[in-house]
Amino acid sequence: RAYSDRRLRNVLETKQAGLLRTFIRRDTFAPERIPLDEQLLTDFYRSQGYADFRVQGVAPEIARERDAFFITFNISEGPRYRFGRVETISEIPGVDASLFAEQSRVRRGSFYNPSVIDTSIRRMETIAIHTTTLDQVIRRQFTTVEGDPFNPREIRNSAERVRALGYFADAQVQTREGSSPDQVIVGVNVEEQPTGSLSLGASYGVNSGVGFNIGLTEQNFLGRGQTLGLQLQTATDDRAAGVTFIEPFFLGRDLRFGFSANYTETEGLNSDFDTRQIRIQPSLEFPISANARIELRYRISEDKLSNVTEDSSALLIAEEGTRLTSSLGYTYNWDSRRTGLDPLTAYRFRFSQDFAGAGGDTKTITTTALAGVESTAWRESVTLRGEVEAGAIYTYGDYST
Repeated sequence: RAYSDRRLRNVLETKQAGLLRTFIRRDTFAPERIPLDEQLLTDFYRSQGYADFRVQGVAPEIARERDAFFITFNISEGPRYRFGRVETISEIPGVDASLFAEQSRVRRGSFYNPSVIDTSIRRMETIAIHTTTLDQVIRRQFTTVEGDPFNPREIRNSAERVRALGYFADAQVQTREGSSPDQVIVGVNVEEQPTGSLSLGASYGVNSGVGFNIGLTEQNFLGRGQTLGLQLQTATDDRAAGVTFIEPFFLGRDLRFGFSANYTETEGLNSDFDTRQIRIQPSLEFPISANARIELRYRISEDKLSNVTEDSSALLIAEEGTRLTSSLGYTYNWDSRRTGLDPLTAYRFRFSQDFAGAGGDTKTITTTALAGVESTAWRESVTLRGEVEAGAIYTYGDYST
């Protein structure tokens, strides 16, 4: 009664056949996936406050034409509950319970939701044992889900992906028998390690004078697997600042969202001119096959050239002023290391284009390509790598003159 059939079908891992069946294969009937669907329904209802929800039975029935299955879930919703009084108590002398109470997201009067309780527990555990990485960061390295057939090779590949994150000093993936002989439990034990770096520097140049720079990079920001970088550099006549942010699993999917912003300013560079550049670039990267990914990006920048001396070249004098560049671009990246079918040899190909002219003053097409191969030899003690890269810039419209 609380939700429509359509809303509940969206919760299930098994999908109903539709027009996009050629591309979406989750509509294939798999009996071993039914327990996962039952759990997904249970998790959904309980997250909405229905603590007594139960799946009373599942009835799969083959169609008369024997070309499809009909699956009926018999469910009992039960009443909807709200949280009552919430207290945080410490039984350890010297430990202030108020520090942990601040981490609680359970609010009196809100609908019962076990995930809110789990979130509060994880936040409290972080305070207590300094755990950094969230469980979801590790889980998304596994392409298999509950109910899928057990594949030892895929588990090993997932373990390698966990180690390749660089967040852990050690990561061990182990399997053991589940509640029945036909079920396997996969456990991941990791040892956290520092993932941030801080750099401080000072410099001196005859033209630039005394300069200072500071950089902060965190590859596992707030334990979410995000990358955050901040840089600041200043000298007598030069200033630069930049910020970079990367979310590798945007919107809970295999979408890599990136954002970068930079500011650079120079005064009296070589005593001929001053420059200023402001650049902003968001991007989105997603897979199109097991080995290939596509990145789409937009870049907008403002470049200013000013205070050009009269004895400078005619080109600098002609370019003095402010120029706005707005460009759309993409990068196709193919890398055989993603599947790891050949552990000794890896091939890589990258093709990139940026089209400037979607507004702004610059009209160019920039194309780059890279091809490379990497192989190990002498009992994997030596790595051989070769790469070839080329590029070209084409101007068009009034800008080409």
